[in-house]
Amino acid sequence: MKKIILFADPGIDDAIALLYALRQPSFDILAVVAEYGNTFRRYAVSNSIYLLHEGGRSDIPVFTGAERPITGESPDVQPTIHGPYGLGDLHPFLITEQPAENIDQLIPLLDQHAEELTIVTLGRLTTLAALFLLYPALMKRIKEFYLMGGAFSVPGNITPFAEANIYDDPAAAKIVVQQAANLTMIPLNVTNEVLYPPGFFFEMEAAGANPLIRRLAEFYQRFNSQENGSLTIPVHDLLTLVALAEPSLFTYSHYRVAIITAEGLSRGMTVADMRPLSEQPPGPYPRIALDVNAPAVLRHVFHLFTA
Repeated sequence: MKKIILFADPGIDDAIALLYALRQPSFDILAVVAEYGNTFRRYAVSNSIYLLHEGGRSDIPVFTGAERPITGESPDVQPTIHGPYGLGDLHPFLITEQPAENIDQLIPLLDQHAEELTIVTLGRLTTLAALFLLYPALMKRIKEFYLMGGAFSVPGNITPFAEANIYDDPAAAKIVVQQAANLTMIPLNVTNEVLYPPGFFFEMEAAGANPLIRRLAEFYQRFNSQENGSLTIPVHDLLTLVALAEPSLFTYSHYRVAIITAEGLSRGMTVADMRPLSEQPPGPYPRIALDVNAPAVLRHVFHLFTA
C-alpha cells in the first residue's frame, strides 16, 4: 500500500481526485495539505475537510499550506471555473468547523515516513517549494513525487503556453522540478486526452457513485460548454492519481525540464530538452507522461467509484 500525502487546492478536479484517492485500495492517505490555487486558501482548507468527511475519512489531518505565491503576488483564483468557494455551487465552509493543522506540524509526519512516502501535488507548488528550501535534507529522503502540471509542446490552459499550476508560481515550480528526486510529471499532454463524455457522471451515479461527484462535474461541464462549446471535460488532477495507481496505462520519457520564470508571454512555460540523456549533464531528470490509454482510464475510474 502506498503511503501518500496530497498537496491540493480544491477545486473541482482536486475534489474528484481526493474522493478517488480515498476509495483507491492501494493508497494510504496520511494527510492533505491545502493551499491557494483554484480558490483562496481558507476555502481550500475547509473544502478539504468537507471532502474527507464526505469520503468517510475525517480522521485524516488537513494542514494549512501557502496563502500566496512565493514571490508575494496576490493569488489568481478561478471562481468562473470552480465556483465562488471552489466546489461549484456548494458552500461547504459554512458547515465545517474543524480546524486545520499548521504546516510546521507536518514535518514529523514527513520524517517518520520519508523513505516510503509518495508526495502527490495537484495544485500550485508554493508549499512544496518552501519545504525544499527549509528542509532540504528531509525532502531528499522522500521516496517519490507525482506532480500534475506542465504543457510540453502543447497549448497551455491559462495562457497559450503555460499550464495553471506552473504559471501561478513558476519560481516555486522551478525549485521543485530541480530538486525533487524520482519526480513524475502528469502534464496537459495526457490530461487533455482523457475526456469524460456528458453522460459519464450520471451513469456513474446511477451505478452507485457518490452524487457529489456528478454535481461537481456538472458545474465544470457548464463552464466548459460556455467557454468551449462542449460538455465533454478533462479532470486533470484525477489523472495524476490514476497514474500512480495504474502506471501501465501511461507511456513515459525522462527529460531535463526548464521552467520559464521571467514575466511576459513565456511565463510558466515548461520546456523539455529532447536530446538524448547521454548528451546532457547528469540527472536525475523528471519522468514525463506523454501518452495514455484513455479508454482504459475511463473504465478504471468508473469501476473504482462504483465498486
